[in-house]
Amino acid sequence: MKILFTKSEYRTLFDMIFMAEWMLTAYDTEPDPAKAKYSHLAQKIYSHAAEMGCESLVESSTAKNEYFPTREYEEKSGVHQMIERYDADTFWDELIERMTERDVNDKMGATPEKPLSDNAYSALADPIAEVYEREFAANGIERLRLDAG
Repeated sequence: MKILFTKSEYRTLFDMIFMAEWMLTAYDTEPDPAKAKYSHLAQKIYSHAAEMGCESLVESSTAKNEYFPTREYEEKSGVHQMIERYDADTFWDELIERMTERDVNDKMGATPEKPLSDNAYSALADPIAEVYEREFAANGIERLRLDAG
């Protein structure tokens, strides 16, 4: 299979690959063999930068036979701002979801007799989540405190 990209399409793909690779590996302390196929594809995309007129986006390591985005690309491309927006949105969604789940579990007791149906869970969870959504939209974490007990 052969896919032809315009320079603009390649540049967009480059950004998407960078963001995907960031999501997969940003917190890794060691290479993860389960992610090797993704790194391989990223390397393949990065290796075509010069041919697509985007040589300023990548540097290469001859010793490792590896390509990586340049510092200038990372600082000026806007990809980190998109990642930060995603992280912020994810933070609020996760916080609300986890606090809601905790509160529903508190209402149900430690070991409910049988699992709730989706509808029953939603009937309990949705009003709780709405309270958290309103609170965090209005005040962020300003009024969020941990119970010292």
